Amino acid sequence: LTLSTYKCPCFYFRGVSQLTSHEQRIFKPCASLMPPEMSNCSCEESKVNIWTEFIIESVTIPVVSVFGFLANLCVILVLLRPEMKSTFHQTLVTLAVIENSFLLTILIDHTVDPQNQIFIIMLPYFWNPLKNILMCWEMFLIMSISTERYMAVRNPMANRMQKMKYSSATHLAVYILPSGFVALLINIPKFLETEFVINEITEENNTTSIIYDYNITSLRLNPDYIFYYTHCTQLTF
Repeated sequence: LTLSTYKCPCFYFRGVSQLTSHEQRIFKPCASLMPPEMSNCSCEESKVNIWTEFIIESVTIPVVSVFGFLANLCVILVLLRPEMKSTFHQTLVTLAVIENSFLLTILIDHTVDPQNQIFIIMLPYFWNPLKNILMCWEMFLIMSISTERYMAVRNPMANRMQKMKYSSATHLAVYILPSGFVALLINIPKFLETEFVINEITEENNTTSIIYDYNITSLRLNPDYIFYYTHCTQLTF
């Protein structure tokens, strides 16, 4: 995807429409690097895109994430009280911690400059897979908690006997760890979607500068991968 084939930013946005909204934000070029004919675009579609992106990504998402983060902190403080030390409450605490970790990645995504060198180094093989693993782990853990509650309501006596027979460590191994393992397993391809690159740029005074960058791989743009993994797998799970 190159900028030279487009006349204004809105055409560039159409060119990367197969990417997710966050990937469009990360991989689109900085406005200062755009050619003059692109940076001076005044078409109505471009203005709508800019304002929509600002309202959603710079205002709505951070505000909702902060509210959710603080609410989860309150939940954790309540569930950690001595009278609430049951396996069910421990599972809810785990869910709140995982959700806060995911919200923290969302906040960092929308506040840190995408051109930050530390962010660039972390994104391909750590940050991008991590947030997808946390999101899947959160969803699978909700399903696990729902299953445990269903079994407790359906057969309360058997559920109580199991809690007395097995320790909390067994509950952890049955209801929490499997959801994390499945989340990790499903998101292994995320480690292959982006790659870390090192660019050497020669300045006008013949000095060479090394710039760290990242790029999407050919796998992420493969139509079969997009259909079977990005769409079908996420729809199924």
